[in-house]
Amino acid sequence: MSLLHTLLVDPLVAETGKPREQVLGYTRDPHEAFAAVRQGRASAAFFLNPTPVSGVLAVADARDRMPEKSTYFHPKPPAGLVMRDLNTTP
Repeated sequence: MSLLHTLLVDPLVAETGKPREQVLGYTRDPHEAFAAVRQGRASAAFFLNPTPVSGVLAVADARDRMPEKSTYFHPKPPAGLVMRDLNTTP
């Protein structure tokens, strides 16, 4: 994923001169991505394998950052979830 962004996506986005949000779209649904290209709403679609947890951990250990949307995991915890160790005193 990082190579895809570095070598292809980022240069193409920069070439448009538009904000990233206006140029890129994201969907988890491969049928939706295929339809967008077929109907002319998108120029291309990239289908990637999920990032394994070991890959995410390796990037974190290297103190690097994952490309956007490369760390989609399901199920997600509810937004705003706070965890506290109940064995310690505040």
